[in-house]
Amino acid sequence: MDPSYFIKGILLGLLVTVPLGPVAIVCIQKTIGKGWRSGMFGGLGAVAADTCFALIAGFGVSFVVEFLQKHVLPVQLAGIAVLMAVAGRIFFSNPAVQARRLQRKKVKGWEDFATTYFLTLSNPATIFVFMAAFAGFVLKSGSGIVQLLTVVLGIMTGAAGWWYLIISTVNRFRHRIRLKNLWWINKITGACIFAFAVALLVKVILTYLA
Repeated sequence: MDPSYFIKGILLGLLVTVPLGPVAIVCIQKTIGKGWRSGMFGGLGAVAADTCFALIAGFGVSFVVEFLQKHVLPVQLAGIAVLMAVAGRIFFSNPAVQARRLQRKKVKGWEDFATTYFLTLSNPATIFVFMAAFAGFVLKSGSGIVQLLTVVLGIMTGAAGWWYLIISTVNRFRHRIRLKNLWWINKITGACIFAFAVALLVKVILTYLA
């Protein structure tokens, strides 16, 4: 097996993961507020969504791509709604309650996973990044299913490795942050994500009015 496919997959996974967007902000906030486990489950949710996009792009599931192209507006609006909901939840969250839940071990990993999974899925543009990368430099002429799955495995490895690095780094310093500081972090994080969602909404409106 040609290891270059795995290496290219890792690089592609880093390419779509390294930019710190709203999903990264959410995961960092989860880590600070609820600990490493919560932040990592959030990161894995994003990895799972990116893997789905990579598989769709790699196998050329035309009906899914066609659906996204035809329904890009409702998908974008759904993503904006999710962003606003997440922003509101973070903004109004009580750090003291989060601390008590952590002490009682009531961190629900599936909720953290689902939040970032669907948040990442709400950005269908990622699938076109994968399609362009596969066609441009990742897959060679004559590449088969084994090579494709090797690339996807590399994407998962690269993305998961980046999330582990980010979450572990944030978690290392989270204990130095007091509840009062966390209260402000929640307010600022929630406001930033909401502003990002509003900017996306304005962009969508201007695009469809043009």
